Amino acid sequence: MKGWRKFVIAVLILVACLVLISGPEAKESAAAPASLQAIQPPSPVVMTALPWDDPTIRIPAPPPSRRARAPSATFSINYLAAGSTQGSYTCLAWDPAAQAAFAYAANIWASLINSSVPIKINACWANMGSPTILGSSGSYAVRDFPSAPRSNTYYSFSLADALAGYDLYPTYPDSMITHNNGFSWYFGTDGITPAGQYDFVSVVLHEIGHSLNFSGRMTYGSYCGASNYGCWVSAGYPGIYDWFVENGAGQAILNTGLFPTPSAALGSQLTGNNLYFNGTNANAANGGSRVKIYAPSTWISGSSYSHLDYSTFAGTPNRLMVHAISSASSTHDPGPVTMGILGDLGWTQTPTITGLIPGVTAPGGSAFTLTVNGTNFANNSVVRWNGSDRTTTYVSSTRLTASILAADIATGGSASVTVYNPTTALTSNAATFWIMTPLYNFLPAIFNQN
Repeated sequence: MKGWRKFVIAVLILVACLVLISGPEAKESAAAPASLQAIQPPSPVVMTALPWDDPTIRIPAPPPSRRARAPSATFSINYLAAGSTQGSYTCLAWDPAAQAAFAYAANIWASLINSSVPIKINACWANMGSPTILGSSGSYAVRDFPSAPRSNTYYSFSLADALAGYDLYPTYPDSMITHNNGFSWYFGTDGITPAGQYDFVSVVLHEIGHSLNFSGRMTYGSYCGASNYGCWVSAGYPGIYDWFVENGAGQAILNTGLFPTPSAALGSQLTGNNLYFNGTNANAANGGSRVKIYAPSTWISGSSYSHLDYSTFAGTPNRLMVHAISSASSTHDPGPVTMGILGDLGWTQTPTITGLIPGVTAPGGSAFTLTVNGTNFANNSVVRWNGSDRTTTYVSSTRLTASILAADIATGGSASVTVYNPTTALTSNAATFWIMTPLYNFLPAIFNQN
C-alpha cells in the first residue's frame, strides 16, 4: 500500500511539473481541477522597439462616450517582488511610477470589456537581455470548459473565466507580463512622451491586449519538424483566434485538407504576407473589410501571426496591436478594430453611442427614423427613448435605426437615447436628443427684417 501511495504522489508531482512548463515545447498538459480539460501553458508574444522618434503619433485614451460609465471589469495586478522569477527572467524592484502607469493602463481596459471575474496578472520588471524587446505577455489557455462557445478550442484564461462566469483556475495567474528595464521609459499618463523615451502605458496596454486572447496558436520552423513547416502549437486543437484567420482567397488557415499540421503548405501561409482576420465585428470596425494581420515572409517568433499588419495599421488609430512602437509616440486607445476582434473572440462589450442623426427636431413634427451611431451593437440591440423601447433595425455593429413616434416629440425639451443589448443586459451611455426649433429656422426671419 505504501508503494502505491508513493507512485500516486510521484504521478501528481509529474503532472504539476508538466502544467508549469512554458513555451511551445509543452503540448497537452494535465490541469487541476480534474473536471476541466487540459490547459496549455503560455507562448510569449512580444512588442519590439523601433529605434526612432515619432512624436506625430499620440493617440489619447478612449473618450467617455466609448467607455462604460463605471469599470465593467477588474484587474488584479501582482507586482512580483525583486528576486522572484517569471519564466527565464529574474524580477527586479518595481518603480512606483511604473506601477501607477501599469494600473492606469489596466483601468482603460477595465472600462472597455466586461467580466465578472477579476483578471489576474503577474507583472515582472526585469532585465530581459534584449536591445529590441520592450515587453512580453504569455497567457494560459483552456479548452472545453463549462459554457465554452466552441468545443475542442483553446481560450485564454481571462476570456474563459469571463465566459464561464467564475475563476476556472483560482491558483493560476491569467497572464504573465514582463517589461524590460533596459530602456528609457516614460511613466507619465498624459501620452506626451519625450524624445528618446518609450511610453510605458502604451506597451502595457499592448501586452494586456494579448492577455485578453489577441494571439494565435500557430508556430513555424524546427518545432514543427522542418525549417519551412508551420503547425498548431496545441497538438490537435486550435485557439479561438485561429478560427477567424484566412488567406487572401478566403481559405481558412484551419482547413487541414489544404494546410495540414505540420506541413510546408501551412508554413507558406504563415509567412505569405496574406493573412486576414475575418470576423463580423472586426470587419464592421474596418469599414466592412477583413483585417490584415502580420505575416511577414520571415517568421518572427513572438510577433508573426499575433499582431495587426504593421504597414496597414501603424499610421491609424488602430495601431496599438501592431508589433512595434517608436519612441516619443503613445497609443492609449485599443482602437475600434482591436475591440471588434475581441468582440468576435467572445468578449462582451458595453454598447456606446457616439452620435445621433438627426440630433434635433422641432416639436409637433411627424414620426421619423433616428440613426444611432456607436460601437458594440448587437443584432438584437434595442434603442430606448427615455427608457422605453422603440422599434429598432440593426444595420451593423456600429449603426442602428429606430422608429421615433410623433408623440415622442409633441412638446419641446429633450429626450435621453440609450441602446440596450438584451443578451448581455448592458446599456450604453445616454445621448441627448433635443426637441426644439433649430436656430437655422429663425435665421431667414432675422436677416429679412428691415
